[in-house]
Amino acid sequence: MRGSKNKEILEEQRKNWNDISHAWKKWISSINQWYGAITDKIIEFAQIKINGSILDIATGTGEPGLTAAKIANHGSVTGIDISDEMVKIANEFAKEKNISNYRAITYNGINLPFPDNYFDAVISRCGIFFFPDTQHILKEIFRVLKPGGRVSVSAWCDITENQSSLLIEKIAMDYLKQPAASKDAPGPFRFADPAVLMKEFETAGFKKIKNARVTGEGIFDSKEDFWEFISQMQTPFINALKDADADFKEGLRAEVFKSVEPFMKNGKLVFKRSAYCAAGTKP
Repeated sequence: MRGSKNKEILEEQRKNWNDISHAWKKWISSINQWYGAITDKIIEFAQIKINGSILDIATGTGEPGLTAAKIANHGSVTGIDISDEMVKIANEFAKEKNISNYRAITYNGINLPFPDNYFDAVISRCGIFFFPDTQHILKEIFRVLKPGGRVSVSAWCDITENQSSLLIEKIAMDYLKQPAASKDAPGPFRFADPAVLMKEFETAGFKKIKNARVTGEGIFDSKEDFWEFISQMQTPFINALKDADADFKEGLRAEVFKSVEPFMKNGKLVFKRSAYCAAGTKP
């Protein structure tokens, strides 16, 4: 029964990521800027070597795998994702950037399609919290890592430390009358407490476990930019706007514009963000 439920969750995630893949591509420059410090810390913790073999799980449109591939320029990076549309974009970006040692493939989101002791490092940027069965994916990571190999992932800190996410949730609850997401279910703030993820690492068999906090800002050029971003990228808003009439759309837009006013700084919207990176070693 549990396996069936997990497959349902993964299928819903696959559909959602496919649906927003082209919007993700549109916003990729901003996203890579917002996530830049997280990517750097993941790469640092992974201890990637020039001839290393690296797996990027939940690679999305290619990061941090593409960055890793530039470092392991005599090695190889494989990105995997459940979204075939995201994978297509990741491979497009690799071609555009002339990164020939990176490739992205789709998989079922459950079992990693690789033999035991295969990779020197496994990385994932803001993907670990989406897996329905955390222990299963961590044990799969453990299996495919070579002895001495490193896993390095990131997760968001509490929603109260991520101002744009908190604002989006508040509008979704107050204006769209949607319930708050469960903090225990797969989702961005599932591992807001680093101790919880550290314990999962330990249970899966990893040693030399550590974590480090990464803070930064998400900057939008205008209120209109932020409105476009959430209406194209945030599922509650996409669903609410899908069949809405003009009055509802304008009302929601006005609510968003009013709500972001406290975050205006020198003509731009500035939201504080807080995440952490966690790493461990396979003995």
